[in-house]
Order: sequence, then C-alpha cells, then structure tokens
Amino acid sequence: MTDENKVVIADFIDVNRKYSDVLGSPLAEALWELLNKPENLIRMETAIYLNRPPLEAVQLQIVEVFKCEDAKKIARYKQLMGSMARQIMSEQGFKPDIKKVKVRAEVRENETFFSTATRYIKN
Repeated sequence: MTDENKVVIADFIDVNRKYSDVLGSPLAEALWELLNKPENLIRMETAIYLNRPPLEAVQLQIVEVFKCEDAKKIARYKQLMGSMARQIMSEQGFKPDIKKVKVRAEVRENETFFSTATRYIKN
C-alpha cells in the first residue's frame, strides 16, 4: 500500500467508526488497496459512465481476495465496501445517484457478489 493510500484509509477509518468491528483487519486493508488500484478505478469510472454501480465492475477482483466465512461479517464487509466506494468515487468527482440498483454482472453463473449497489453520477 502506498503512503498516499495509508493517509486516505486513516481518514476513512476516522470518519467511519461504525465499521470498527471490521476496519483495521487485513481483509479491510486489502479491499481498500484493491479498490484504489488504478485499473480498478478505471473499471469503476467506466461503470458509472455506463449507468452502472462502480462495485459491479470490480466484483470479480473482490471475489479473488475476499476470504471470509462468517455470514454476519460478510454482510458488514459488503457495507464497508459500499462506504469505501462512496469515499473513493467522491474523491474522483462523483456523487451518489440511485441506491439499491440491482447488480447484473455475475461472478459465476447465476451468482453475483453484491445483490444491489449505489449508482453514481459526475458532480
């Protein structure tokens, strides 16, 4: 993780104390780093221009690093990723548009990682 991302994740942690049960874990840090990779920022921004939620565009990449068996924590990590995406997209000049947009892209046949996600528009 770059020094720049460490500062930003520290700011994210300060603002998002409601995720204290999962923030600071190695998985949360890996997800933050994954969402901030240049190629994933491009994927998420492209999804926005196609009127799709940015998290829909990076589901495959998330599934590759996401290792958690606890159903309650899985739900918390998904909420955390939504908040991470909100901050990242805000820094890229986007704002939330429509919440709970049905995710269409599949990670496996007839299976999505996220069932719904927030769609964004340019500020």
